[in-house]
Amino acid sequence: MRTSILFYLTLAFTGALIANPIAIDSEKRFYHMTAEKVIVNVNADHSRVTGDYVFALGKDFTPDTPDTYVEISVPVILKEKAVADYTVKWGNPQLRVQNHTIICQHRQSWSPVDSHSEDHVEYFETRVPLKMLSQRFEVHVSYIQPHLPWRVSAYLPMLPPAEGLPAEVRFQAGQKMRLRRVGGFSFLKPKVSELSFTPQDRKMIKVKAVRK
Repeated sequence: MRTSILFYLTLAFTGALIANPIAIDSEKRFYHMTAEKVIVNVNADHSRVTGDYVFALGKDFTPDTPDTYVEISVPVILKEKAVADYTVKWGNPQLRVQNHTIICQHRQSWSPVDSHSEDHVEYFETRVPLKMLSQRFEVHVSYIQPHLPWRVSAYLPMLPPAEGLPAEVRFQAGQKMRLRRVGGFSFLKPKVSELSFTPQDRKMIKVKAVRK
């Protein structure tokens, strides 16, 4: 079972190694995201990501096997072998489900972000008993994401809500900071205190942090 789980997750992540929190049950039945509201507070060297996600139960492909928990994964982009330093400095990602705060634990790492990067995607996971949840459940996520090189704050949606459903990713500049859109001649683009995006599947959102 574990081999097949990793196989299907690998397929899901092909071409996109950074993702929204992913909710899957004990038999790896996917929950569909129906709403997403993410605030990325951008500071000089890191961003604090807080997200509210709503999931709806998908089709049960193994109805004869009892489901017992939902596994929720939170990805963080870190330098290779930097997990210990990250958790000491920033702490572990946290979830809030049904008024319960849960600390996620590091479980596994994935490949580098790209062949020229030292950054890897590290997954922090927890298992929430199904008895705590319903067919529709909400998850609040909070964690620190260190910046990519050149003070770039990044967020890559993975399977966000379908078109027409509520979905927003908003970057907000921290104290003494401003934001610029990343792209050609970005240094010519205006400095602003806030940028808002509609998430699209596997299309990374990048914002550059600059001094006010």
